[in-house]
This record gives sequence, structure tokens and C-alpha cells, in this order.
Amino acid sequence: GVCCHGALKTPGITSQTAYIVVPDDCGERTVIWNRQPGLNLKKQDLKREWFNNTSVLFVDGHELDAAVQAAEWVKENNGIVVLDAEHIGSHRESLLKLTDIAVGSEDFGSREFGTDDPVDTINVLKDYGVPVAGVTLGSRGSVADWGEGLHRFKALKVDVVDTTGAGDIFHAALAYCALRKFNPVDMFKFSSVAASLSCRALGGRSAIPELDEISDYLNRNSDLLLETNE
Repeated sequence: GVCCHGALKTPGITSQTAYIVVPDDCGERTVIWNRQPGLNLKKQDLKREWFNNTSVLFVDGHELDAAVQAAEWVKENNGIVVLDAEHIGSHRESLLKLTDIAVGSEDFGSREFGTDDPVDTINVLKDYGVPVAGVTLGSRGSVADWGEGLHRFKALKVDVVDTTGAGDIFHAALAYCALRKFNPVDMFKFSSVAASLSCRALGGRSAIPELDEISDYLNRNSDLLLETNE
């Protein structure tokens, strides 16, 4: 059921591969990956009609020119741009000014802005004009600001087997919540639960929770997820 009409093939180029090492004692994964430069998407590879009815665009900051072009088209139709902030680079303003929701990992600020403080990272993102900005902190949850002060969200206490894909699940949940027009508090609670529950089994897909499981947990424990706001 996944539409693949925009998938591109590049002759002579091998798809990205990754080997993931997960120790028995903690579940913290290490990714050893290979990606050939010929896989990088260029803005001329895109077709405008792919984005005519796009409600939510998800980008990660890589392949910046293509991401900016897609974001411009989506914003023209009042769509929402969600950024999994991994790496953007020196021309970051061109993408951030089009971004509605940007959440980076704990080391994103160090790589991108030279700060290890997640609050500083959020403030820089806000200075670039991002309405909803946040940072994920692994087992310590996440922090976010959408113009109402800093909010801190707890991660669930689960028996962690493998953290592979937890960040991706968090951001996928953000995109889902943006599509469903969740308010920011519910958006970050939902994403925290989805990411936490995804760590319960080996492999990036095997423990992804169903919507009913997330909703059931939120109905029973929602008040426990919001730690403080400042």
C-alpha cells in the first residue's frame, strides 16, 4: 500500500547498506553504514506534481537543495514541513525558514551549532524562525518549545533490547501527529511513547507499536509523560 511512483533508480549505484551492532547488556546500537554519493537526490530530480496534494513533507536536512525545493512547493499549498534535524550545513537558513517542526538528536546541536546544551539548540532553531523546535535525549526523554516556554517530556521505562530505529519512530510519530493536527503537548507525548515502545525487541521494525497500543498507554499514563515546563 505504499506509493512508490516517485522512487528513482540510478544505474551502476548500489543502495545504501548498514550493519547494526547491538550489545547484549544495554541495547545501544552502533551503525556501520555505506552510502555512495551517487544516491544523493538533486532538486532537478523532483517533479512538482509529486507534491501537489502533500499535507506533510518529511525531510532530514541532507540533500539540502532537493529538500528546500520540495519544502517550497509544499508550503505554497499550505502544507507542513517536519525536519528530522540530522545535518543541514552552512546554508541551513534556506530550509529552516520553511520548517514548521524541527527535532534533532542530542548531538545535533554540537555538530550544527557548536553547543552541547539542548536548550541552546532549541533557542537557535527558534531564532531561525522554526515554530516548534525540540531535541530528543534518549532514555531522558525530550525537550521542546513552541512559543510557550520549555517543556520536558519523559521517556517510558521499558526493558530495552535494541534502540535501533527509535529516533526514526519518534520522528515518524511527529509527522503522523502533524497530519492529524495534534497540539504540541499531545504530539510529543505520542512520539515519546511510540519511540520508547519500539525498543522492546531486536530489530528496527519488530517492536513498532500499533496505534491502539500507543493510545491505550496515553489514556492510562498521559499525566506522567510531561515532567515540567519552564
